[in-house]
Amino acid sequence: MTYHPILDGADLTAALPARSSANGTRPKSTLLAARDPARVNLDAAERPVDLEAAEQAAADFLTALGIDLDREERQATPARMARAYAELLAARPFRLTTFPNDEGYDELVLARAIPFRILCEHHMLLFSGIAHVGYLPGERILGLSKLARLVEHFAARPQTQERLTMQIAKCLDANLRPRASVWCWCQVYDRSP
Repeated sequence: MTYHPILDGADLTAALPARSSANGTRPKSTLLAARDPARVNLDAAERPVDLEAAEQAAADFLTALGIDLDREERQATPARMARAYAELLAARPFRLTTFPNDEGYDELVLARAIPFRILCEHHMLLFSGIAHVGYLPGERILGLSKLARLVEHFAARPQTQERLTMQIAKCLDANLRPRASVWCWCQVYDRSP
């Protein structure tokens, strides 16, 4: 299986494409990434992961920490570790399909308690939490399930909760053009030291 990690926003500089004349949506749904004004295409294939190199690095790392990999139950640990991290850092591609707000919806759209898990970019340790995302519809709307998929997408990389919050809000702001700023709050409830 080939894993395709998400590049950090500092590595991305593609411009946001113009609206399509067919239905008013952006082609292949673009999203804002980590830092202004970087943007990322959800469907784009990113740099492939080298699982063999990751497995060797995991073996070297564990050996350097004094962990005996010659024991039968640990011989496959570096390979399992490489696959686990590759899977953890691979976001599923999806289309952020938006629709015109023809009915004039003007009430708050809110998805609460969206679970997420992230690798802390400072320690590479897993932490988890919940996100609450809301917006006041403007020109465009989207399905509620897309809010959870958006959280999942931006959580699939070494991250901080502050950047995760910013990325989600800026992405929705750029793609929906809501009547007011997008509201996003991420709460960490389990963080390793």
